[in-house]
Amino acid sequence: MLNENEKSLIVAAVDGELSTEEYGAFDGLLARSPAAAELHHALVNDRERLMAIPRRPAPDDLATAIFAAIQRDCPVLPAHSKTSDRRLKWVPAAMAASFLIAVSSGTYWFVAGSQAPRMANKQLQQLPKENVVLVPKSGPVRVAVLPETPAAETPKLPAIPMVPPTAVATNQVPEPAIKSDLPESVPDRILTAPVGSEVKAFDRVELKLPIVAALADMTREEQQASLKANLARDPATRIDVFVKDTGRAVEALVASAKVVNLNIQLETIASERMKRKLPSAWWIYTEALAPDEVAKWLAETATADAAIAAPAEKVFGNIHVLPAGVLEQKDSATLLEVDLTKKAPSPTGANIAGKTIEELAGALQKSETPKPGILVTYFPQPGRAHPKLSKDIKQFNDLRKERKTGTIPLVIVIRPATS
Repeated sequence: MLNENEKSLIVAAVDGELSTEEYGAFDGLLARSPAAAELHHALVNDRERLMAIPRRPAPDDLATAIFAAIQRDCPVLPAHSKTSDRRLKWVPAAMAASFLIAVSSGTYWFVAGSQAPRMANKQLQQLPKENVVLVPKSGPVRVAVLPETPAAETPKLPAIPMVPPTAVATNQVPEPAIKSDLPESVPDRILTAPVGSEVKAFDRVELKLPIVAALADMTREEQQASLKANLARDPATRIDVFVKDTGRAVEALVASAKVVNLNIQLETIASERMKRKLPSAWWIYTEALAPDEVAKWLAETATADAAIAAPAEKVFGNIHVLPAGVLEQKDSATLLEVDLTKKAPSPTGANIAGKTIEELAGALQKSETPKPGILVTYFPQPGRAHPKLSKDIKQFNDLRKERKTGTIPLVIVIRPATS
């Protein structure tokens, strides 16, 4: 039987309020307790059923009907009731007592505030004038009283006779000579390289700087080349896409992904939030694309956005391309149970010897299968789905077991632009 702490942990998991440490305790509880798994499954079903209920506006006369029913069926006290008369007798006395307390408090603070300056002036008149210094300051006058110290003459010190200097014998120890590695013809204190020495040329250093550019620039060849170089250089990449409308941005990215045969699956809770147009940030993950395919996908999205006639209706702004680090690894494990550090298999040559035409045709058809990708809620955290309980995430993980050579783990975060 579940205790109160275990029930509270399950309820917090359904509400999406667990921390990283609590997720570990929650997973252990589901693994060892069938009752916990059954309760959590029932609560998740109830939550999804409640979220699926359509909202209906209340009628305009609802408040009027409620007050009319209260006055008709639930009268508080009749006007002729003796109990009402007895209860109302103390009201004048209570009001008078409250008024007396308020007036007394105000009078006390007023008198105390007005007496302070008078008491200070009275004490000032009683002090000797030579010991009082007035310090100007905004507000009440501050009084500084100097201590009474009798004036005394400073005693004269006796003159100190001067002693003539005498010679002191010292043992002069010669300083050790400092050896120098420079040739004899070169001064010891030279600050530059010796004359005629060979200076090595500087090596070329490549800095790994993130790409910050407008999505519209992804149609240019130089920007595509820079993007491909960054994607091929890092083990995993994150792209932040800043947009005006996150829902329309998702629709555009999902539609343009068809150009690279990428099928982005919408997780159920994320799809429901999108239908209700709730403010959210989305997380797209795929590891089935090569760098040139990612560049082609973003270029197609930029072309579709540029085709919109009205500038105010354009969706996409800037993008930030940077290597995926510890934060992305942690978020991927929390959202999808995906390890971004897992490497792709080594390339191997294709062996078609001994295969029939039907087998080759089946392999070709399998290679044309849509590539998997998934979209889940990134923010807010209560809108996230637990990867162990979402059938959409489980289906995506089953499809991505075989990662092809040359593809890269890619995280795209769609978030609203701040300006």
